[in-house]
Amino acid sequence: MARSNTPYFLLLFVVLAFCLSTNGVYAFGAGNIPSFAYMEGRAFRHGDIEDVLADLIKKGSGGGGFALASFLSKGSKFNGLDIKRVYFGNWLRDYSQAVDISTLKKLQLQTIINLCMVLGFMAHGYATHEFEVTEERLGVYLPTEHIDNPKGYGDGEDARTYHPKLRAPVDPVELEIDPRTGMKNYIANEDGHWDTSRALVRRTLEQCIHIGRQHRAGGQKQDEYEAYRLLGQAVRLFSNVVSPFSPPTC
Repeated sequence: MARSNTPYFLLLFVVLAFCLSTNGVYAFGAGNIPSFAYMEGRAFRHGDIEDVLADLIKKGSGGGGFALASFLSKGSKFNGLDIKRVYFGNWLRDYSQAVDISTLKKLQLQTIINLCMVLGFMAHGYATHEFEVTEERLGVYLPTEHIDNPKGYGDGEDARTYHPKLRAPVDPVELEIDPRTGMKNYIANEDGHWDTSRALVRRTLEQCIHIGRQHRAGGQKQDEYEAYRLLGQAVRLFSNVVSPFSPPTC
């Protein structure tokens, strides 16, 4: 497994690749732009982010991932299945939006999960083991994952009555501007009692690094696959920073 700075390197690479592009970004939906499509290289979807991994060295011959020696020596690369494992974490954050107040009013949670299982098999070609859509992996819709403005969320209802992981009623202070950053408090101000998008990205990366180290120490494949999923989740969260912009600016 790569060193603990691997997720940060990947995220930096993704940000630079998109922010420094001279062609601009004209789309940012789910899935991939097909390799035979005219828009490949001109439009991008969330799945295209993980495709960058195919050109990166995963681990150098000395065991250190993404260190200078990794680029100077022959090392292993992310294969197609590795990339699918990473993208699975990204994909789940799209479909977690299916678990929200409006759907839970009409459907049982397990029904929603079963539908996502079918969609997952159609998207990835696998539906078991590391590609299984479970309640824990799917999660629920959280505005912080998408940097969505939570104003009016729930229309006066406490969403937690439908699922305990849905967010609490909005505190008006979350919608105020933080003068230190120029952003609203729900995005990056961690001085309050609310969760923020910045804190969520950090927690996800910390968990990814922790489980990656567990794999390096114990050699358990399930830890490696879980670290890949969390890396994909972190990439998805971070990509939401630039996805509203066309072309993106940094």
